[in-house]
Amino acid sequence: MKKSTSFRRHYLIIELLRKRKYVSFDAFQQYLTNHDIEISERTLQRDFKDIRADYQIDIPYNITHKGYYINEDTSIPIDDFIHFMEIVSFSELMIENLSDVREANKYIQFESTESLKGVHQLKEILFAIRNKRTIQFKHENFWKGTFTVIKLKPLLIKEYQKRWYVVGAFENNELRTFGVDRITELEVTENVFKIKKEWNTAENFSRVIGIIYEGNREEIILSFDAFQGKYIKTLPLHHSQQIIVDNADELRISLDVIVNHELIQRILMYGPNVEVIAPMSLRKQIKQSLTDSLKMYKKD
Repeated sequence: MKKSTSFRRHYLIIELLRKRKYVSFDAFQQYLTNHDIEISERTLQRDFKDIRADYQIDIPYNITHKGYYINEDTSIPIDDFIHFMEIVSFSELMIENLSDVREANKYIQFESTESLKGVHQLKEILFAIRNKRTIQFKHENFWKGTFTVIKLKPLLIKEYQKRWYVVGAFENNELRTFGVDRITELEVTENVFKIKKEWNTAENFSRVIGIIYEGNREEIILSFDAFQGKYIKTLPLHHSQQIIVDNADELRISLDVIVNHELIQRILMYGPNVEVIAPMSLRKQIKQSLTDSLKMYKKD
């Protein structure tokens, strides 16, 4: 219970710092009190220390503005942290209030159970990542219908479209990504490895939509019709998303991402509701894909 309580405090602390640029101790105290949590200044300082150690979010004090703030230069992307917190908070809520699965099904309907495949292995993979231990497993290749024994230095767990993936390095330092739902016979070995600067997976994948880290990093400019734009504003395509134009006719945004297969698939998903403005190479790719799709219907 103590761990659960501190976790909730951490979430609320970050939540308030996202709403305000600088926050005083009194403001923290009032905000937490409104959520039925009493806190002392000593406990708050301990929470700042724990947040820095556990989540890599630095919360220093600004004398000029007389308040605490998130130092974005020395912290992980806050959106990633909030997403993680929301997952854990939802899990705790489910366990606390809906421990009976049959009862839960009356009130909550999940889109599918696909995202749960292999999820029981995430704990072992995370242990291997944190302790820099090599893992070994069998992986199913959907294209070939074969199973391969893989030895991997795990570096990152990534979620994409309700599926989990592990990113790691081979002995030759090549980075690869594997779907956790296709992993069997997972074993955490005794072999310890050293992290290499060139891997830098968290930074590399911060500019990726999806799981494929290959292609050129570009400034992408997309124009959505006004109706679709409302959804794009509330659920951004990427954390780098910036609004260029927002009026009654159009929402135009920019993205700073790598052009890969998943980005192209995501754009195609919006059909006539989006137009690629730049770069021209991506515009041509999308146009060609739409042309090829149209050929499939010329028989009618």
